[in-house]
Amino acid sequence: MSAPVMPAAVYHGGLTRVEQIDLSLCTPGKDFGRGFYTTTSREQAERFARIKMRRAGAAESFVSIYAYQPLADLMTHRFTAPDMNWLDFVLFNRGYLDSANPILSSCTRLPDIIIGPVANDTVGVVLGLLTNGAFGDPSSEPAKAIAIAQLRTEKLFDQVFFATPSAISALTFKEAYVA
Repeated sequence: MSAPVMPAAVYHGGLTRVEQIDLSLCTPGKDFGRGFYTTTSREQAERFARIKMRRAGAAESFVSIYAYQPLADLMTHRFTAPDMNWLDFVLFNRGYLDSANPILSSCTRLPDIIIGPVANDTVGVVLGLLTNGAFGDPSSEPAKAIAIAQLRTEKLFDQVFFATPSAISALTFKEAYVA
């Protein structure tokens, strides 16, 4: 586990400006679990903000920008590609995998920050096909390999997930704008 290699800014797209991050308000059942999701891509944050706005029937959406200052004691895990470990972790967090948390097999506690591919709407469709048995037994390696092969054809952005109060303390709100 090493310090994340990230630009000076990360972006969060949503329905509101998020000046103060409150982990208790974060939704469970997402790709990397309950926590605060950002990306290093302004474009992805804007896209996500607009999607949330359409789904909610809201009048506007926002991109909040944060400076990231690495802290020495933060544990970070990086998924470099949509591979079997990433897929098992996403399936676990979305409630599709009944086994123990797969990320704990490689470390003694859950990381403060997790970086990896974002499971966008297209990825959600592929995960739905996998979990509904379209590729065979959803828990089998051959079925997961088919899902991963389909995911690798997509343009996947990154997500930078902040799981703990310590990780949140590495972020400083800079500004927000209407997406």
